[in-house]
Amino acid sequence: NFALPGPVGEALSAWMAKQRSDISFSEALAGLGLSRIIGLGSACTIAGLVYWIAPFNIPDQWGGALKVATVLLSIAAICLLCIAVFPIVFKERIAQIRTWALFRPTALQKIFDAADHLFDALSATAGRGTKAYLESIAWSLFGHAMVAIGIFLAIQSMGQTAAWSAVMFTYTASIA
Repeated sequence: NFALPGPVGEALSAWMAKQRSDISFSEALAGLGLSRIIGLGSACTIAGLVYWIAPFNIPDQWGGALKVATVLLSIAAICLLCIAVFPIVFKERIAQIRTWALFRPTALQKIFDAADHLFDALSATAGRGTKAYLESIAWSLFGHAMVAIGIFLAIQSMGQTAAWSAVMFTYTASIA
């Protein structure tokens, strides 16, 4: 993924996982997608929690905007959690929506086919157990914390000051 960033790197990573494990390419790609969902969801969660639990000084002109952003990040975290934990529900909803006359054109049906395959693979990935999810979430939270601590220490080393919660919020909100 470092050599070929973005979608090309993701596809190559999925192909390598397929080659090394007894899983299909779509399952490997869904595993990577789930990893992104967990990473994004944990960033949204951290940003929301830090904002509400460890407040930091905010200029008055930005207070309202940050509250709205935090609420949206919290909603996004809940939505991503639902997608990760209940992919079958979303697969069923997409199956219903794709039958609407508005979405009948062939090009749109191909998008629905891709979403269907993704939710099938997410369902297979979800079937691997709670322990795997909890480990992924823990590593994601740990990774975000380590990056934020690095940023905080860099700020300190430049002779500047910032609240740790402001650094954590800014980092995780910008990632999200």
